[in-house]
Amino acid sequence: MFDETITRIIRYAYPELVSYRVRTRWARMNAYGMVRWNSGLREIDLKMDYEVRHWHDAQVTGLLAHEFSHVVLGGGRTESSVDGDVIKRGLGVYLAIERLLSGCHEDHIIKRGADRYLSYRSIRERLDSEHLQQLDQLLYHLRAYPRINRPRLTRDVCIQEYGNLSKVMVSGHVFILNALASDARIELIEDNGTVVLLVDDEVVSWEW
Repeated sequence: MFDETITRIIRYAYPELVSYRVRTRWARMNAYGMVRWNSGLREIDLKMDYEVRHWHDAQVTGLLAHEFSHVVLGGGRTESSVDGDVIKRGLGVYLAIERLLSGCHEDHIIKRGADRYLSYRSIRERLDSEHLQQLDQLLYHLRAYPRINRPRLTRDVCIQEYGNLSKVMVSGHVFILNALASDARIELIEDNGTVVLLVDDEVVSWEW
């Protein structure tokens, strides 16, 4: 079912990725999803937290669309611009569902206010009347209602590979590292104005 969802999303909204090979894995992570890609090799690796297995297909579609927009826009783009790309491609309804069901009713401010993940409310404001009707119908079908709480996990981690380097993007922060192992565990810690990137529990980079 998961692979069918990926195929359907790419055929409908991401023609740039039709020739890419997409691999999926499941793991216990500190993020809902991790996307890793190499444009030269036309490969995309998707790793999802086990929690996502229990999500409704509409919610999964919203998460995957966000990850695919990261790939087509390229590394280093703001999360808000990535969300905007999803909406432009006609998948804003599913992005709204994903944010609603994961508890993101208000914008998730990141990078000390320089970036944000759009919330259910902000996405809804950007939808046209036709998509708003579709959203309300889907909400009624799912019996879903806004929940005011922060998501349990980091929303996503993105890794763009080129040459012997990996560009790692977490919560609006960008780090350039030597090529990472395929099973690397990545975590971002923000404390008192300092941003620390951990790879396999070791500090590899930081910002002030």
